[in-house]
Formats: sequence, C-alpha cells, structure tokens
Amino acid sequence: MKFLISLTTLISLFTILAHAEVEPFKGESEASAIVISGNTNTESYSAKTSNTYAVSEMDLAKFFGKYVRSITGGNENAKAWEAGLRYERIFTKDLFSRGNDRHFLT
Repeated sequence: MKFLISLTTLISLFTILAHAEVEPFKGESEASAIVISGNTNTESYSAKTSNTYAVSEMDLAKFFGKYVRSITGGNENAKAWEAGLRYERIFTKDLFSRGNDRHFLT
C-alpha cells in the first residue's frame, strides 16, 4: 500500500512539473483504487502515466508506465507493472537533399 501511494505521488508530481512549462512537456496520468466489501473483500489499485518531452522540433522523448495490483480475500491475485522510454525522430526530405539539388532520394 505504501508503494502504491508513493508511486501515485511520484506520477502526480512528475505530471504537475511537466505541466509547469507549457512548451516542451505534455503528460497524462491517472490513478485508481477500488475497494469492495461483501462475502469476499476485494481491493484493486492501479496507476498509469504517459509523458512526452519535445527535445527539439524534430525529436521527441516519451516515458510511459503502468502498475496494477489486486487482492481478493487477503491473497494477491494480480500484480503487474510496465515502464518504457521511446525516442522519436522526424525525418524530412531536407535531410536527404544534397546542396542545391532538392530531390528526395528513395
């Protein structure tokens, strides 16, 4: 539970800091907690984030991650996490032209 609260706080803080500067950062985060009581007690927690940083006009760095944990009747029956980093570069035909020759090479 402490790990989930720490993870959610970290994701929220990263998103708030990312939105502090409008230009290079874009981000989206979510967190959820579901607690059901009845014949069987069930708890489910999840957090997800997706953030983009524009390194330059032609380069993007993307960070994404998610975490899911589910407990039913005191037994953990689901636990998964995923994290990733992706770099994107935009290629234009200007990168492939030589001198005054402005033909796109294929």
